Amino acid sequence: MHVEVPGVDVSQEPFLEVLVATGGRGLVLVAATCCAAVALPGLEDSEASWDLCAVTLAPARSTTFVKVAWHPLSDAHLGVLSSDGSWALVNLSSSASVTDPELYFHVFEETKEDVVDFTFGCFGSQLSPTPEEAWLCLSVLFLGSSGRLSLRNPVLPSVAVMPQAMLNALAADPNDWLREALLTGQALEVLENSICVARHNLHLHAKGPYIPAEQMVEEVLPDGPLSPQSARHTQSSYCSVQFLTLSPLVIIARSTKSGLIQLVALETAPGPSFSLTKMAACSLEEIDTMCSTSLRMTCLSRESPSFLAYSNSLVAAVDVSWARQESGQSGQSGSSHSTITTLAEIRSQDAGSEFAGLQLVDGRGLLLRVERRSSRSPISLQVLDLPQKCGAGTGAGAAGGLGTGEDRENRERQDPQAQVQGSLKRLLLSPIPRGPRESREKREEKAEDSARCLAQFQAQLASLHPRQDLLQHLADSLPARVRQLQQLQGELSSDGKGSDGFSEGARHAAQLRERQQALRRRQKHAASALGAELELRALNSVSNETPRLFARFHELRRAAELLRTGLQASKDAKDASNASFSQPGPNGRSLSLQKSWTGTTAEHLQLQAQEAEAVVEAAAARWL
Repeated sequence: MHVEVPGVDVSQEPFLEVLVATGGRGLVLVAATCCAAVALPGLEDSEASWDLCAVTLAPARSTTFVKVAWHPLSDAHLGVLSSDGSWALVNLSSSASVTDPELYFHVFEETKEDVVDFTFGCFGSQLSPTPEEAWLCLSVLFLGSSGRLSLRNPVLPSVAVMPQAMLNALAADPNDWLREALLTGQALEVLENSICVARHNLHLHAKGPYIPAEQMVEEVLPDGPLSPQSARHTQSSYCSVQFLTLSPLVIIARSTKSGLIQLVALETAPGPSFSLTKMAACSLEEIDTMCSTSLRMTCLSRESPSFLAYSNSLVAAVDVSWARQESGQSGQSGSSHSTITTLAEIRSQDAGSEFAGLQLVDGRGLLLRVERRSSRSPISLQVLDLPQKCGAGTGAGAAGGLGTGEDRENRERQDPQAQVQGSLKRLLLSPIPRGPRESREKREEKAEDSARCLAQFQAQLASLHPRQDLLQHLADSLPARVRQLQQLQGELSSDGKGSDGFSEGARHAAQLRERQQALRRRQKHAASALGAELELRALNSVSNETPRLFARFHELRRAAELLRTGLQASKDAKDASNASFSQPGPNGRSLSLQKSWTGTTAEHLQLQAQEAEAVVEAAAARWL
């Protein structure tokens, strides 16, 4: 197979990773500033050769690719995480561009934290999943550099290929988004082997999406001081995250650049959410691989928390066992430690070589080892046999199947709970009595209902042990928390800040409130007395001006009478002057003198009236 990538100089921008889609019909080559996707033809003919052309994807301006991954339900959709914290679901069959995705949002919008990795929830081998397990398969989990976890749900491609059992489980617990997306006249095509193809229009290329909101994971930290591993990893940032199990307990593994792996269990199964929510989680265990490089993880089985941890110098299988065992003489039970098995390792004498890739094929690991000494250094493939204990949960029998009759009888004899489970299985699988009028279709329908009930019952039984272990872990941690609270209360009492100190503080606060009320009363009394004093002073000042105002008023009255008399005399003189206008004499001169005297007196009286008005206005202003 020869793949041509147009517009990319491989010598300047080498591809670092090759990813194959779940259905085997797509391949993507990943680099930091470039991504090339290829549609693969049928590979039945092993002797044929193909010349293929790739579709090039480039990140947005001034950003780089952090991680690219195929969506597990589609061979045409890529999840792309960029360095600016944005995540996009790209449909290669519709618009092969990061700037025109089907779904787009920013991760850690509230905290503005750097996003280092993400992973999809993947459907396991459950024959009859619960609605919680089915919804979790539509989730995307994100990891921040400080270890913060965030989840978005639902994230479903516009064309998704899923088992019929998963669609039935989703329909058993629908919501508004599911009804509008898949259950209201949308195209559903059922293929062979109970596989269906679901199409919906709730994306940016059609009606527009319902953007799922962040579901932040809040962890309950363990009591006591940090372990040496935790103290060492606080100086290192996180680098990888992976779902280990989806049922019956959601277990998440995250690793640091210093080689530490932490297991975190969610206390509730996440579901679809379009508003900011928070989920509680509990830290279960810390696994130190004694590796100083960044680790990546891949799950071996969705039914058991066993996984592979690998870097460029180490490949290790980690088997997580949740069986309780007695801890010494104390008689308390607790979770057993995980078992780490080194499968491949590059030692100091092999400097210059490294592991370039790891792939699981038919229950084995296919490891690619390269030499970095020169361009002609050999490239070798190594087959890794996985430990039998780690792969025990991959088969149908380990997932809750019936197994062989001999194995089933041995388990029932050894485990009392297995005896009860076996009795219930035999009861549920017993022949159904047939009536004379019962048709064959009804009998087949009843048989299918019985098988479905049996599968659901098996899933519920399988979920009892891990949940019981988690409750036991929480119960074991409660006494330590109670002792810490008691110790804190004793320290407060010894420092005089206990209950007596609190009661004394309450009495002091009550005294302060009483004194404050007394001061408010005194302030009110002083304000009223001050107002009365100011009013009295204003009245006294006005009373001092009263005699002078009366004297001026008397003068004004006399002046007004004189003015009235003068005006009357002036009128009479005017009439006389008109009569004797042509005969000037002594009478005419006396009349002109009297007229001028009257005018002067009038002007004087007007000035006094204006002065009196000004005095009255000033007194009124002071009174107000």
